[in-house]
Amino acid sequence: MYFVSPNARELYYLRLLLTVVAGANSFESLKTVNGQRCDTYKKACIELGLLEHDGEWQALLEESADIHTGSKLRKLFKVVLCDCNPTEPEVLWAKFGLRICDDLPHRLRALYGIQNPIDEQVLDYGLYLLDKLLWRGGKELKDFSSMPLPKGDWGKIDGNGLMHEHKQLELAIKQPELRRNIASLNQVQLSAYTKITESVEKRDGRTFFINGSAGTGKTFLYNTVAASCRLKGDIVLTVASSVIRYCFLTIGRR
Repeated sequence: MYFVSPNARELYYLRLLLTVVAGANSFESLKTVNGQRCDTYKKACIELGLLEHDGEWQALLEESADIHTGSKLRKLFKVVLCDCNPTEPEVLWAKFGLRICDDLPHRLRALYGIQNPIDEQVLDYGLYLLDKLLWRGGKELKDFSSMPLPKGDWGKIDGNGLMHEHKQLELAIKQPELRRNIASLNQVQLSAYTKITESVEKRDGRTFFINGSAGTGKTFLYNTVAASCRLKGDIVLTVASSVIRYCFLTIGRR
């Protein structure tokens, strides 16, 4: 028989059964263990004791759930799914799902106006975000046949990730703090701030170059301009050429 990678899922489990089950005369007989028909080849392998137990991954998630937040746990769960080949990932999700999604109730309230999200909504949105993580790695949640799939149309609600990131930034801006920052600008900074923000309002497409030595307040000016524009509903992407530079920008990118 040809080699089959574990990533092939049911084909891999079918091949495994064919190598150990004697006298099988149909695909149905391969799924039957001790007189009980299993729904999948994988389940038959589990019943026959051919697959390792998921205890190692349960211990990993149990320990990680005590020291990490939901976003990091989702990334870890994605690694377990893709690289560790757990036998029953749906059991891991059922046990740790709410802890993996512990940051999502606040996100649902802040971004989507769901004031009292129930556990089913939180888990469903968590599955959608997990599917997005898998998609970036070339996989999908439906590749793991035993895992539940998101039921809500979160893709339509979620929309562009940058848009939601901007919305979060806009909500985080405090007008009194922004006014204090503007009042703190020196004469040269204030002149640059006024010209840039007026150009944005007019949509005249002008380009500005700010020059100054280290410590003269260029980054403070950049963040003040960005906050002012965001508060007015504009989307601002702050970009720098080095890690050190963009770390000082509000949600900077390189």
